Amino acid sequence: MLDRLTINSPAAFENLDVSLAAIEKLGGQRQRVSEFLQYRPLINNFNWRPGPHDDFHTWRVLAITAAGGRLVQKERPNLGLNQTALELTAAIHDSARTIDHAPDWGHGWRAAQWAKANLKDQIDAKTLSQVRFLCTFHALPDQLKVLPKSILRHTSLLLSLALFKDFDGVDRFRNGSDLRVDFLRLGVSRVMLPVAKRLHDATEARKDEGIPAMEIVATEAKRLGLMIE
Repeated sequence: MLDRLTINSPAAFENLDVSLAAIEKLGGQRQRVSEFLQYRPLINNFNWRPGPHDDFHTWRVLAITAAGGRLVQKERPNLGLNQTALELTAAIHDSARTIDHAPDWGHGWRAAQWAKANLKDQIDAKTLSQVRFLCTFHALPDQLKVLPKSILRHTSLLLSLALFKDFDGVDRFRNGSDLRVDFLRLGVSRVMLPVAKRLHDATEARKDEGIPAMEIVATEAKRLGLMIE
């Protein structure tokens, strides 16, 4: 089912106008700036270091996840995606990295452990379970096939994992454009790709302004139509 989740034809995958038009159709369902900034205490809680997995990356992935998740929910509301779990995962997914310029296969598990200890009194048990699952497995290559057999029956969880891995991946321009479009798992991720590239370029160009990452990303995301006031 996952490979059939497409919003536009493959020919439109790298068309910015198509990407922006798809997001525009969300209208008032788009994330609001105030909703985006409510993650400030959580994200600012961590010690972000300069590098490809810094706070700019985290805020951009959050913006893309918020818009992309809503696109899927608008097209396929019956799938039962947990948007809160997706966004919380975006906020903390790289928070426990100890290696920035090389694979750190354990950072997802460490982020999941942090969530277990620190979010249990803030969100319901089901959402926390999904955040821990998404954090743990987003960091592992698909080909390892390490998903618990019990998970394979949960279509919405598998879809959430595929979505988040893609939404994290479309920000790979920060690594010198090492993004392989053919590695993206879902059509909606390719629809998001052009606007993710534009958001990346606009925010990276402003890194030296001395303005907090969250404010820069919010401003540029709003300018692109990813979010609204």
